[in-house]
Amino acid sequence: MKDLDGKNVVVTGGSYGLGKEVARAFLMEGANVFTIARNKEKLDASVEELSRDAKNNRRIKGYPCDVTDREGIASTIERISSEEGGIDVLVNNAGIVIPGYFEKLAVDDFETVLRTNYLGAVYTTKAALPHLLTHDKSAVTFTSSEAGIKGVFGYSTYSPTKFALKGFAEVLRAELRDKGVRSEEHTS
Repeated sequence: MKDLDGKNVVVTGGSYGLGKEVARAFLMEGANVFTIARNKEKLDASVEELSRDAKNNRRIKGYPCDVTDREGIASTIERISSEEGGIDVLVNNAGIVIPGYFEKLAVDDFETVLRTNYLGAVYTTKAALPHLLTHDKSAVTFTSSEAGIKGVFGYSTYSPTKFALKGFAEVLRAELRDKGVRSEEHTS
C-alpha cells in the first residue's frame, strides 16, 4: 500500500525489536497503529515511546494478547476493528526462537515455536481477514527470516516455521489477489 495516511495497521509482536520499528515506520507514514504483544508492561512502554512518532493526531494503542491464544486473538482483532474503525493492514511479526542442537531439544520446544511463529500468524490472519476484505485495497504481511530461505545450524525449531510462513504468504497471495488483499512475506 502506497498511501498509508489514516489507514489502520495492526502489528503483532509490536512491543520491542523489529515489531516496534515496523510500528514506528507506519506511524511516520501517517497510519494509525495498533500493536499486539503478550507482555503488557513492554507493550505499554513501547506505545508510550511510539506515541512521540505519531503524525497528524494519528493513534497508537497497545492490545495485550498472546497470538497462540486462538479465541483471545480473535477477540482482540474484533475489538480493534470495532473500536478503531476497521483494519487496513495486518503485519504478522510475532515470533520466538529456541536455539539448540536438534538432539538436545525437546519436542515441546518445537511445538512452542510452531504455535507462536506459524499458528499465531494463521490465527491472527484468519481473524483479521473478514475485516481486510471490506476494503478495496488492504494487505497482510508476514515477517520471515533468512532462516526461512535456508536452514540455519542450531535453529531446527525456528527455520521450519519461517519456511512455513513463506509458503503461507505465497498461498494467500494467489488466493486473495482478486479480492483486493495483498499478501507479502518480508525477510528480516
